[in-house]
Amino acid sequence: MNQPLISDKIYLAGPWFTPESMATQERIEKLCFEKGWHIFSPRIELTLGKNASQEDQQKCFFMNTHGLMKCKLILANVEGYDTGTIWEMGAAYAYNRPVIIYSPNPDRKLNVMLAQGAKGYLAGWGAIDNFLSPTPERTFNWGVAENWKGEIF
Repeated sequence: MNQPLISDKIYLAGPWFTPESMATQERIEKLCFEKGWHIFSPRIELTLGKNASQEDQQKCFFMNTHGLMKCKLILANVEGYDTGTIWEMGAAYAYNRPVIIYSPNPDRKLNVMLAQGAKGYLAGWGAIDNFLSPTPERTFNWGVAENWKGEIF
């Protein structure tokens, strides 16, 4: 039996390279699990060391790209402007996957391309929690995700 092209998973894009960003990524992963969502988190699925071989780098790229293409939604942490997260957001847009950006910092400024490429924005942990609270139809609480109204640069 063939697997469906798009699963019910959420792709979690975001940095985890500092103690603060790691704590944020772990918190969003935990919240998704608590709400009953399946996730694809590159941090969990596959990470590379600094001296990874070319073959391992290609495998990582393929697995992450494949994971992104199969997910229903991309939830992207825009704190820190991680280049991998920015690439994933652009790829998701090109693959016609909705991108919801979030930041624990409600005063965040965004680049216009990130702000306009996203289907919605979640400011703060309360909005993130509400968005991930499944509706009776077992979908996301889309009404919580707002259009970007903040400052751009």
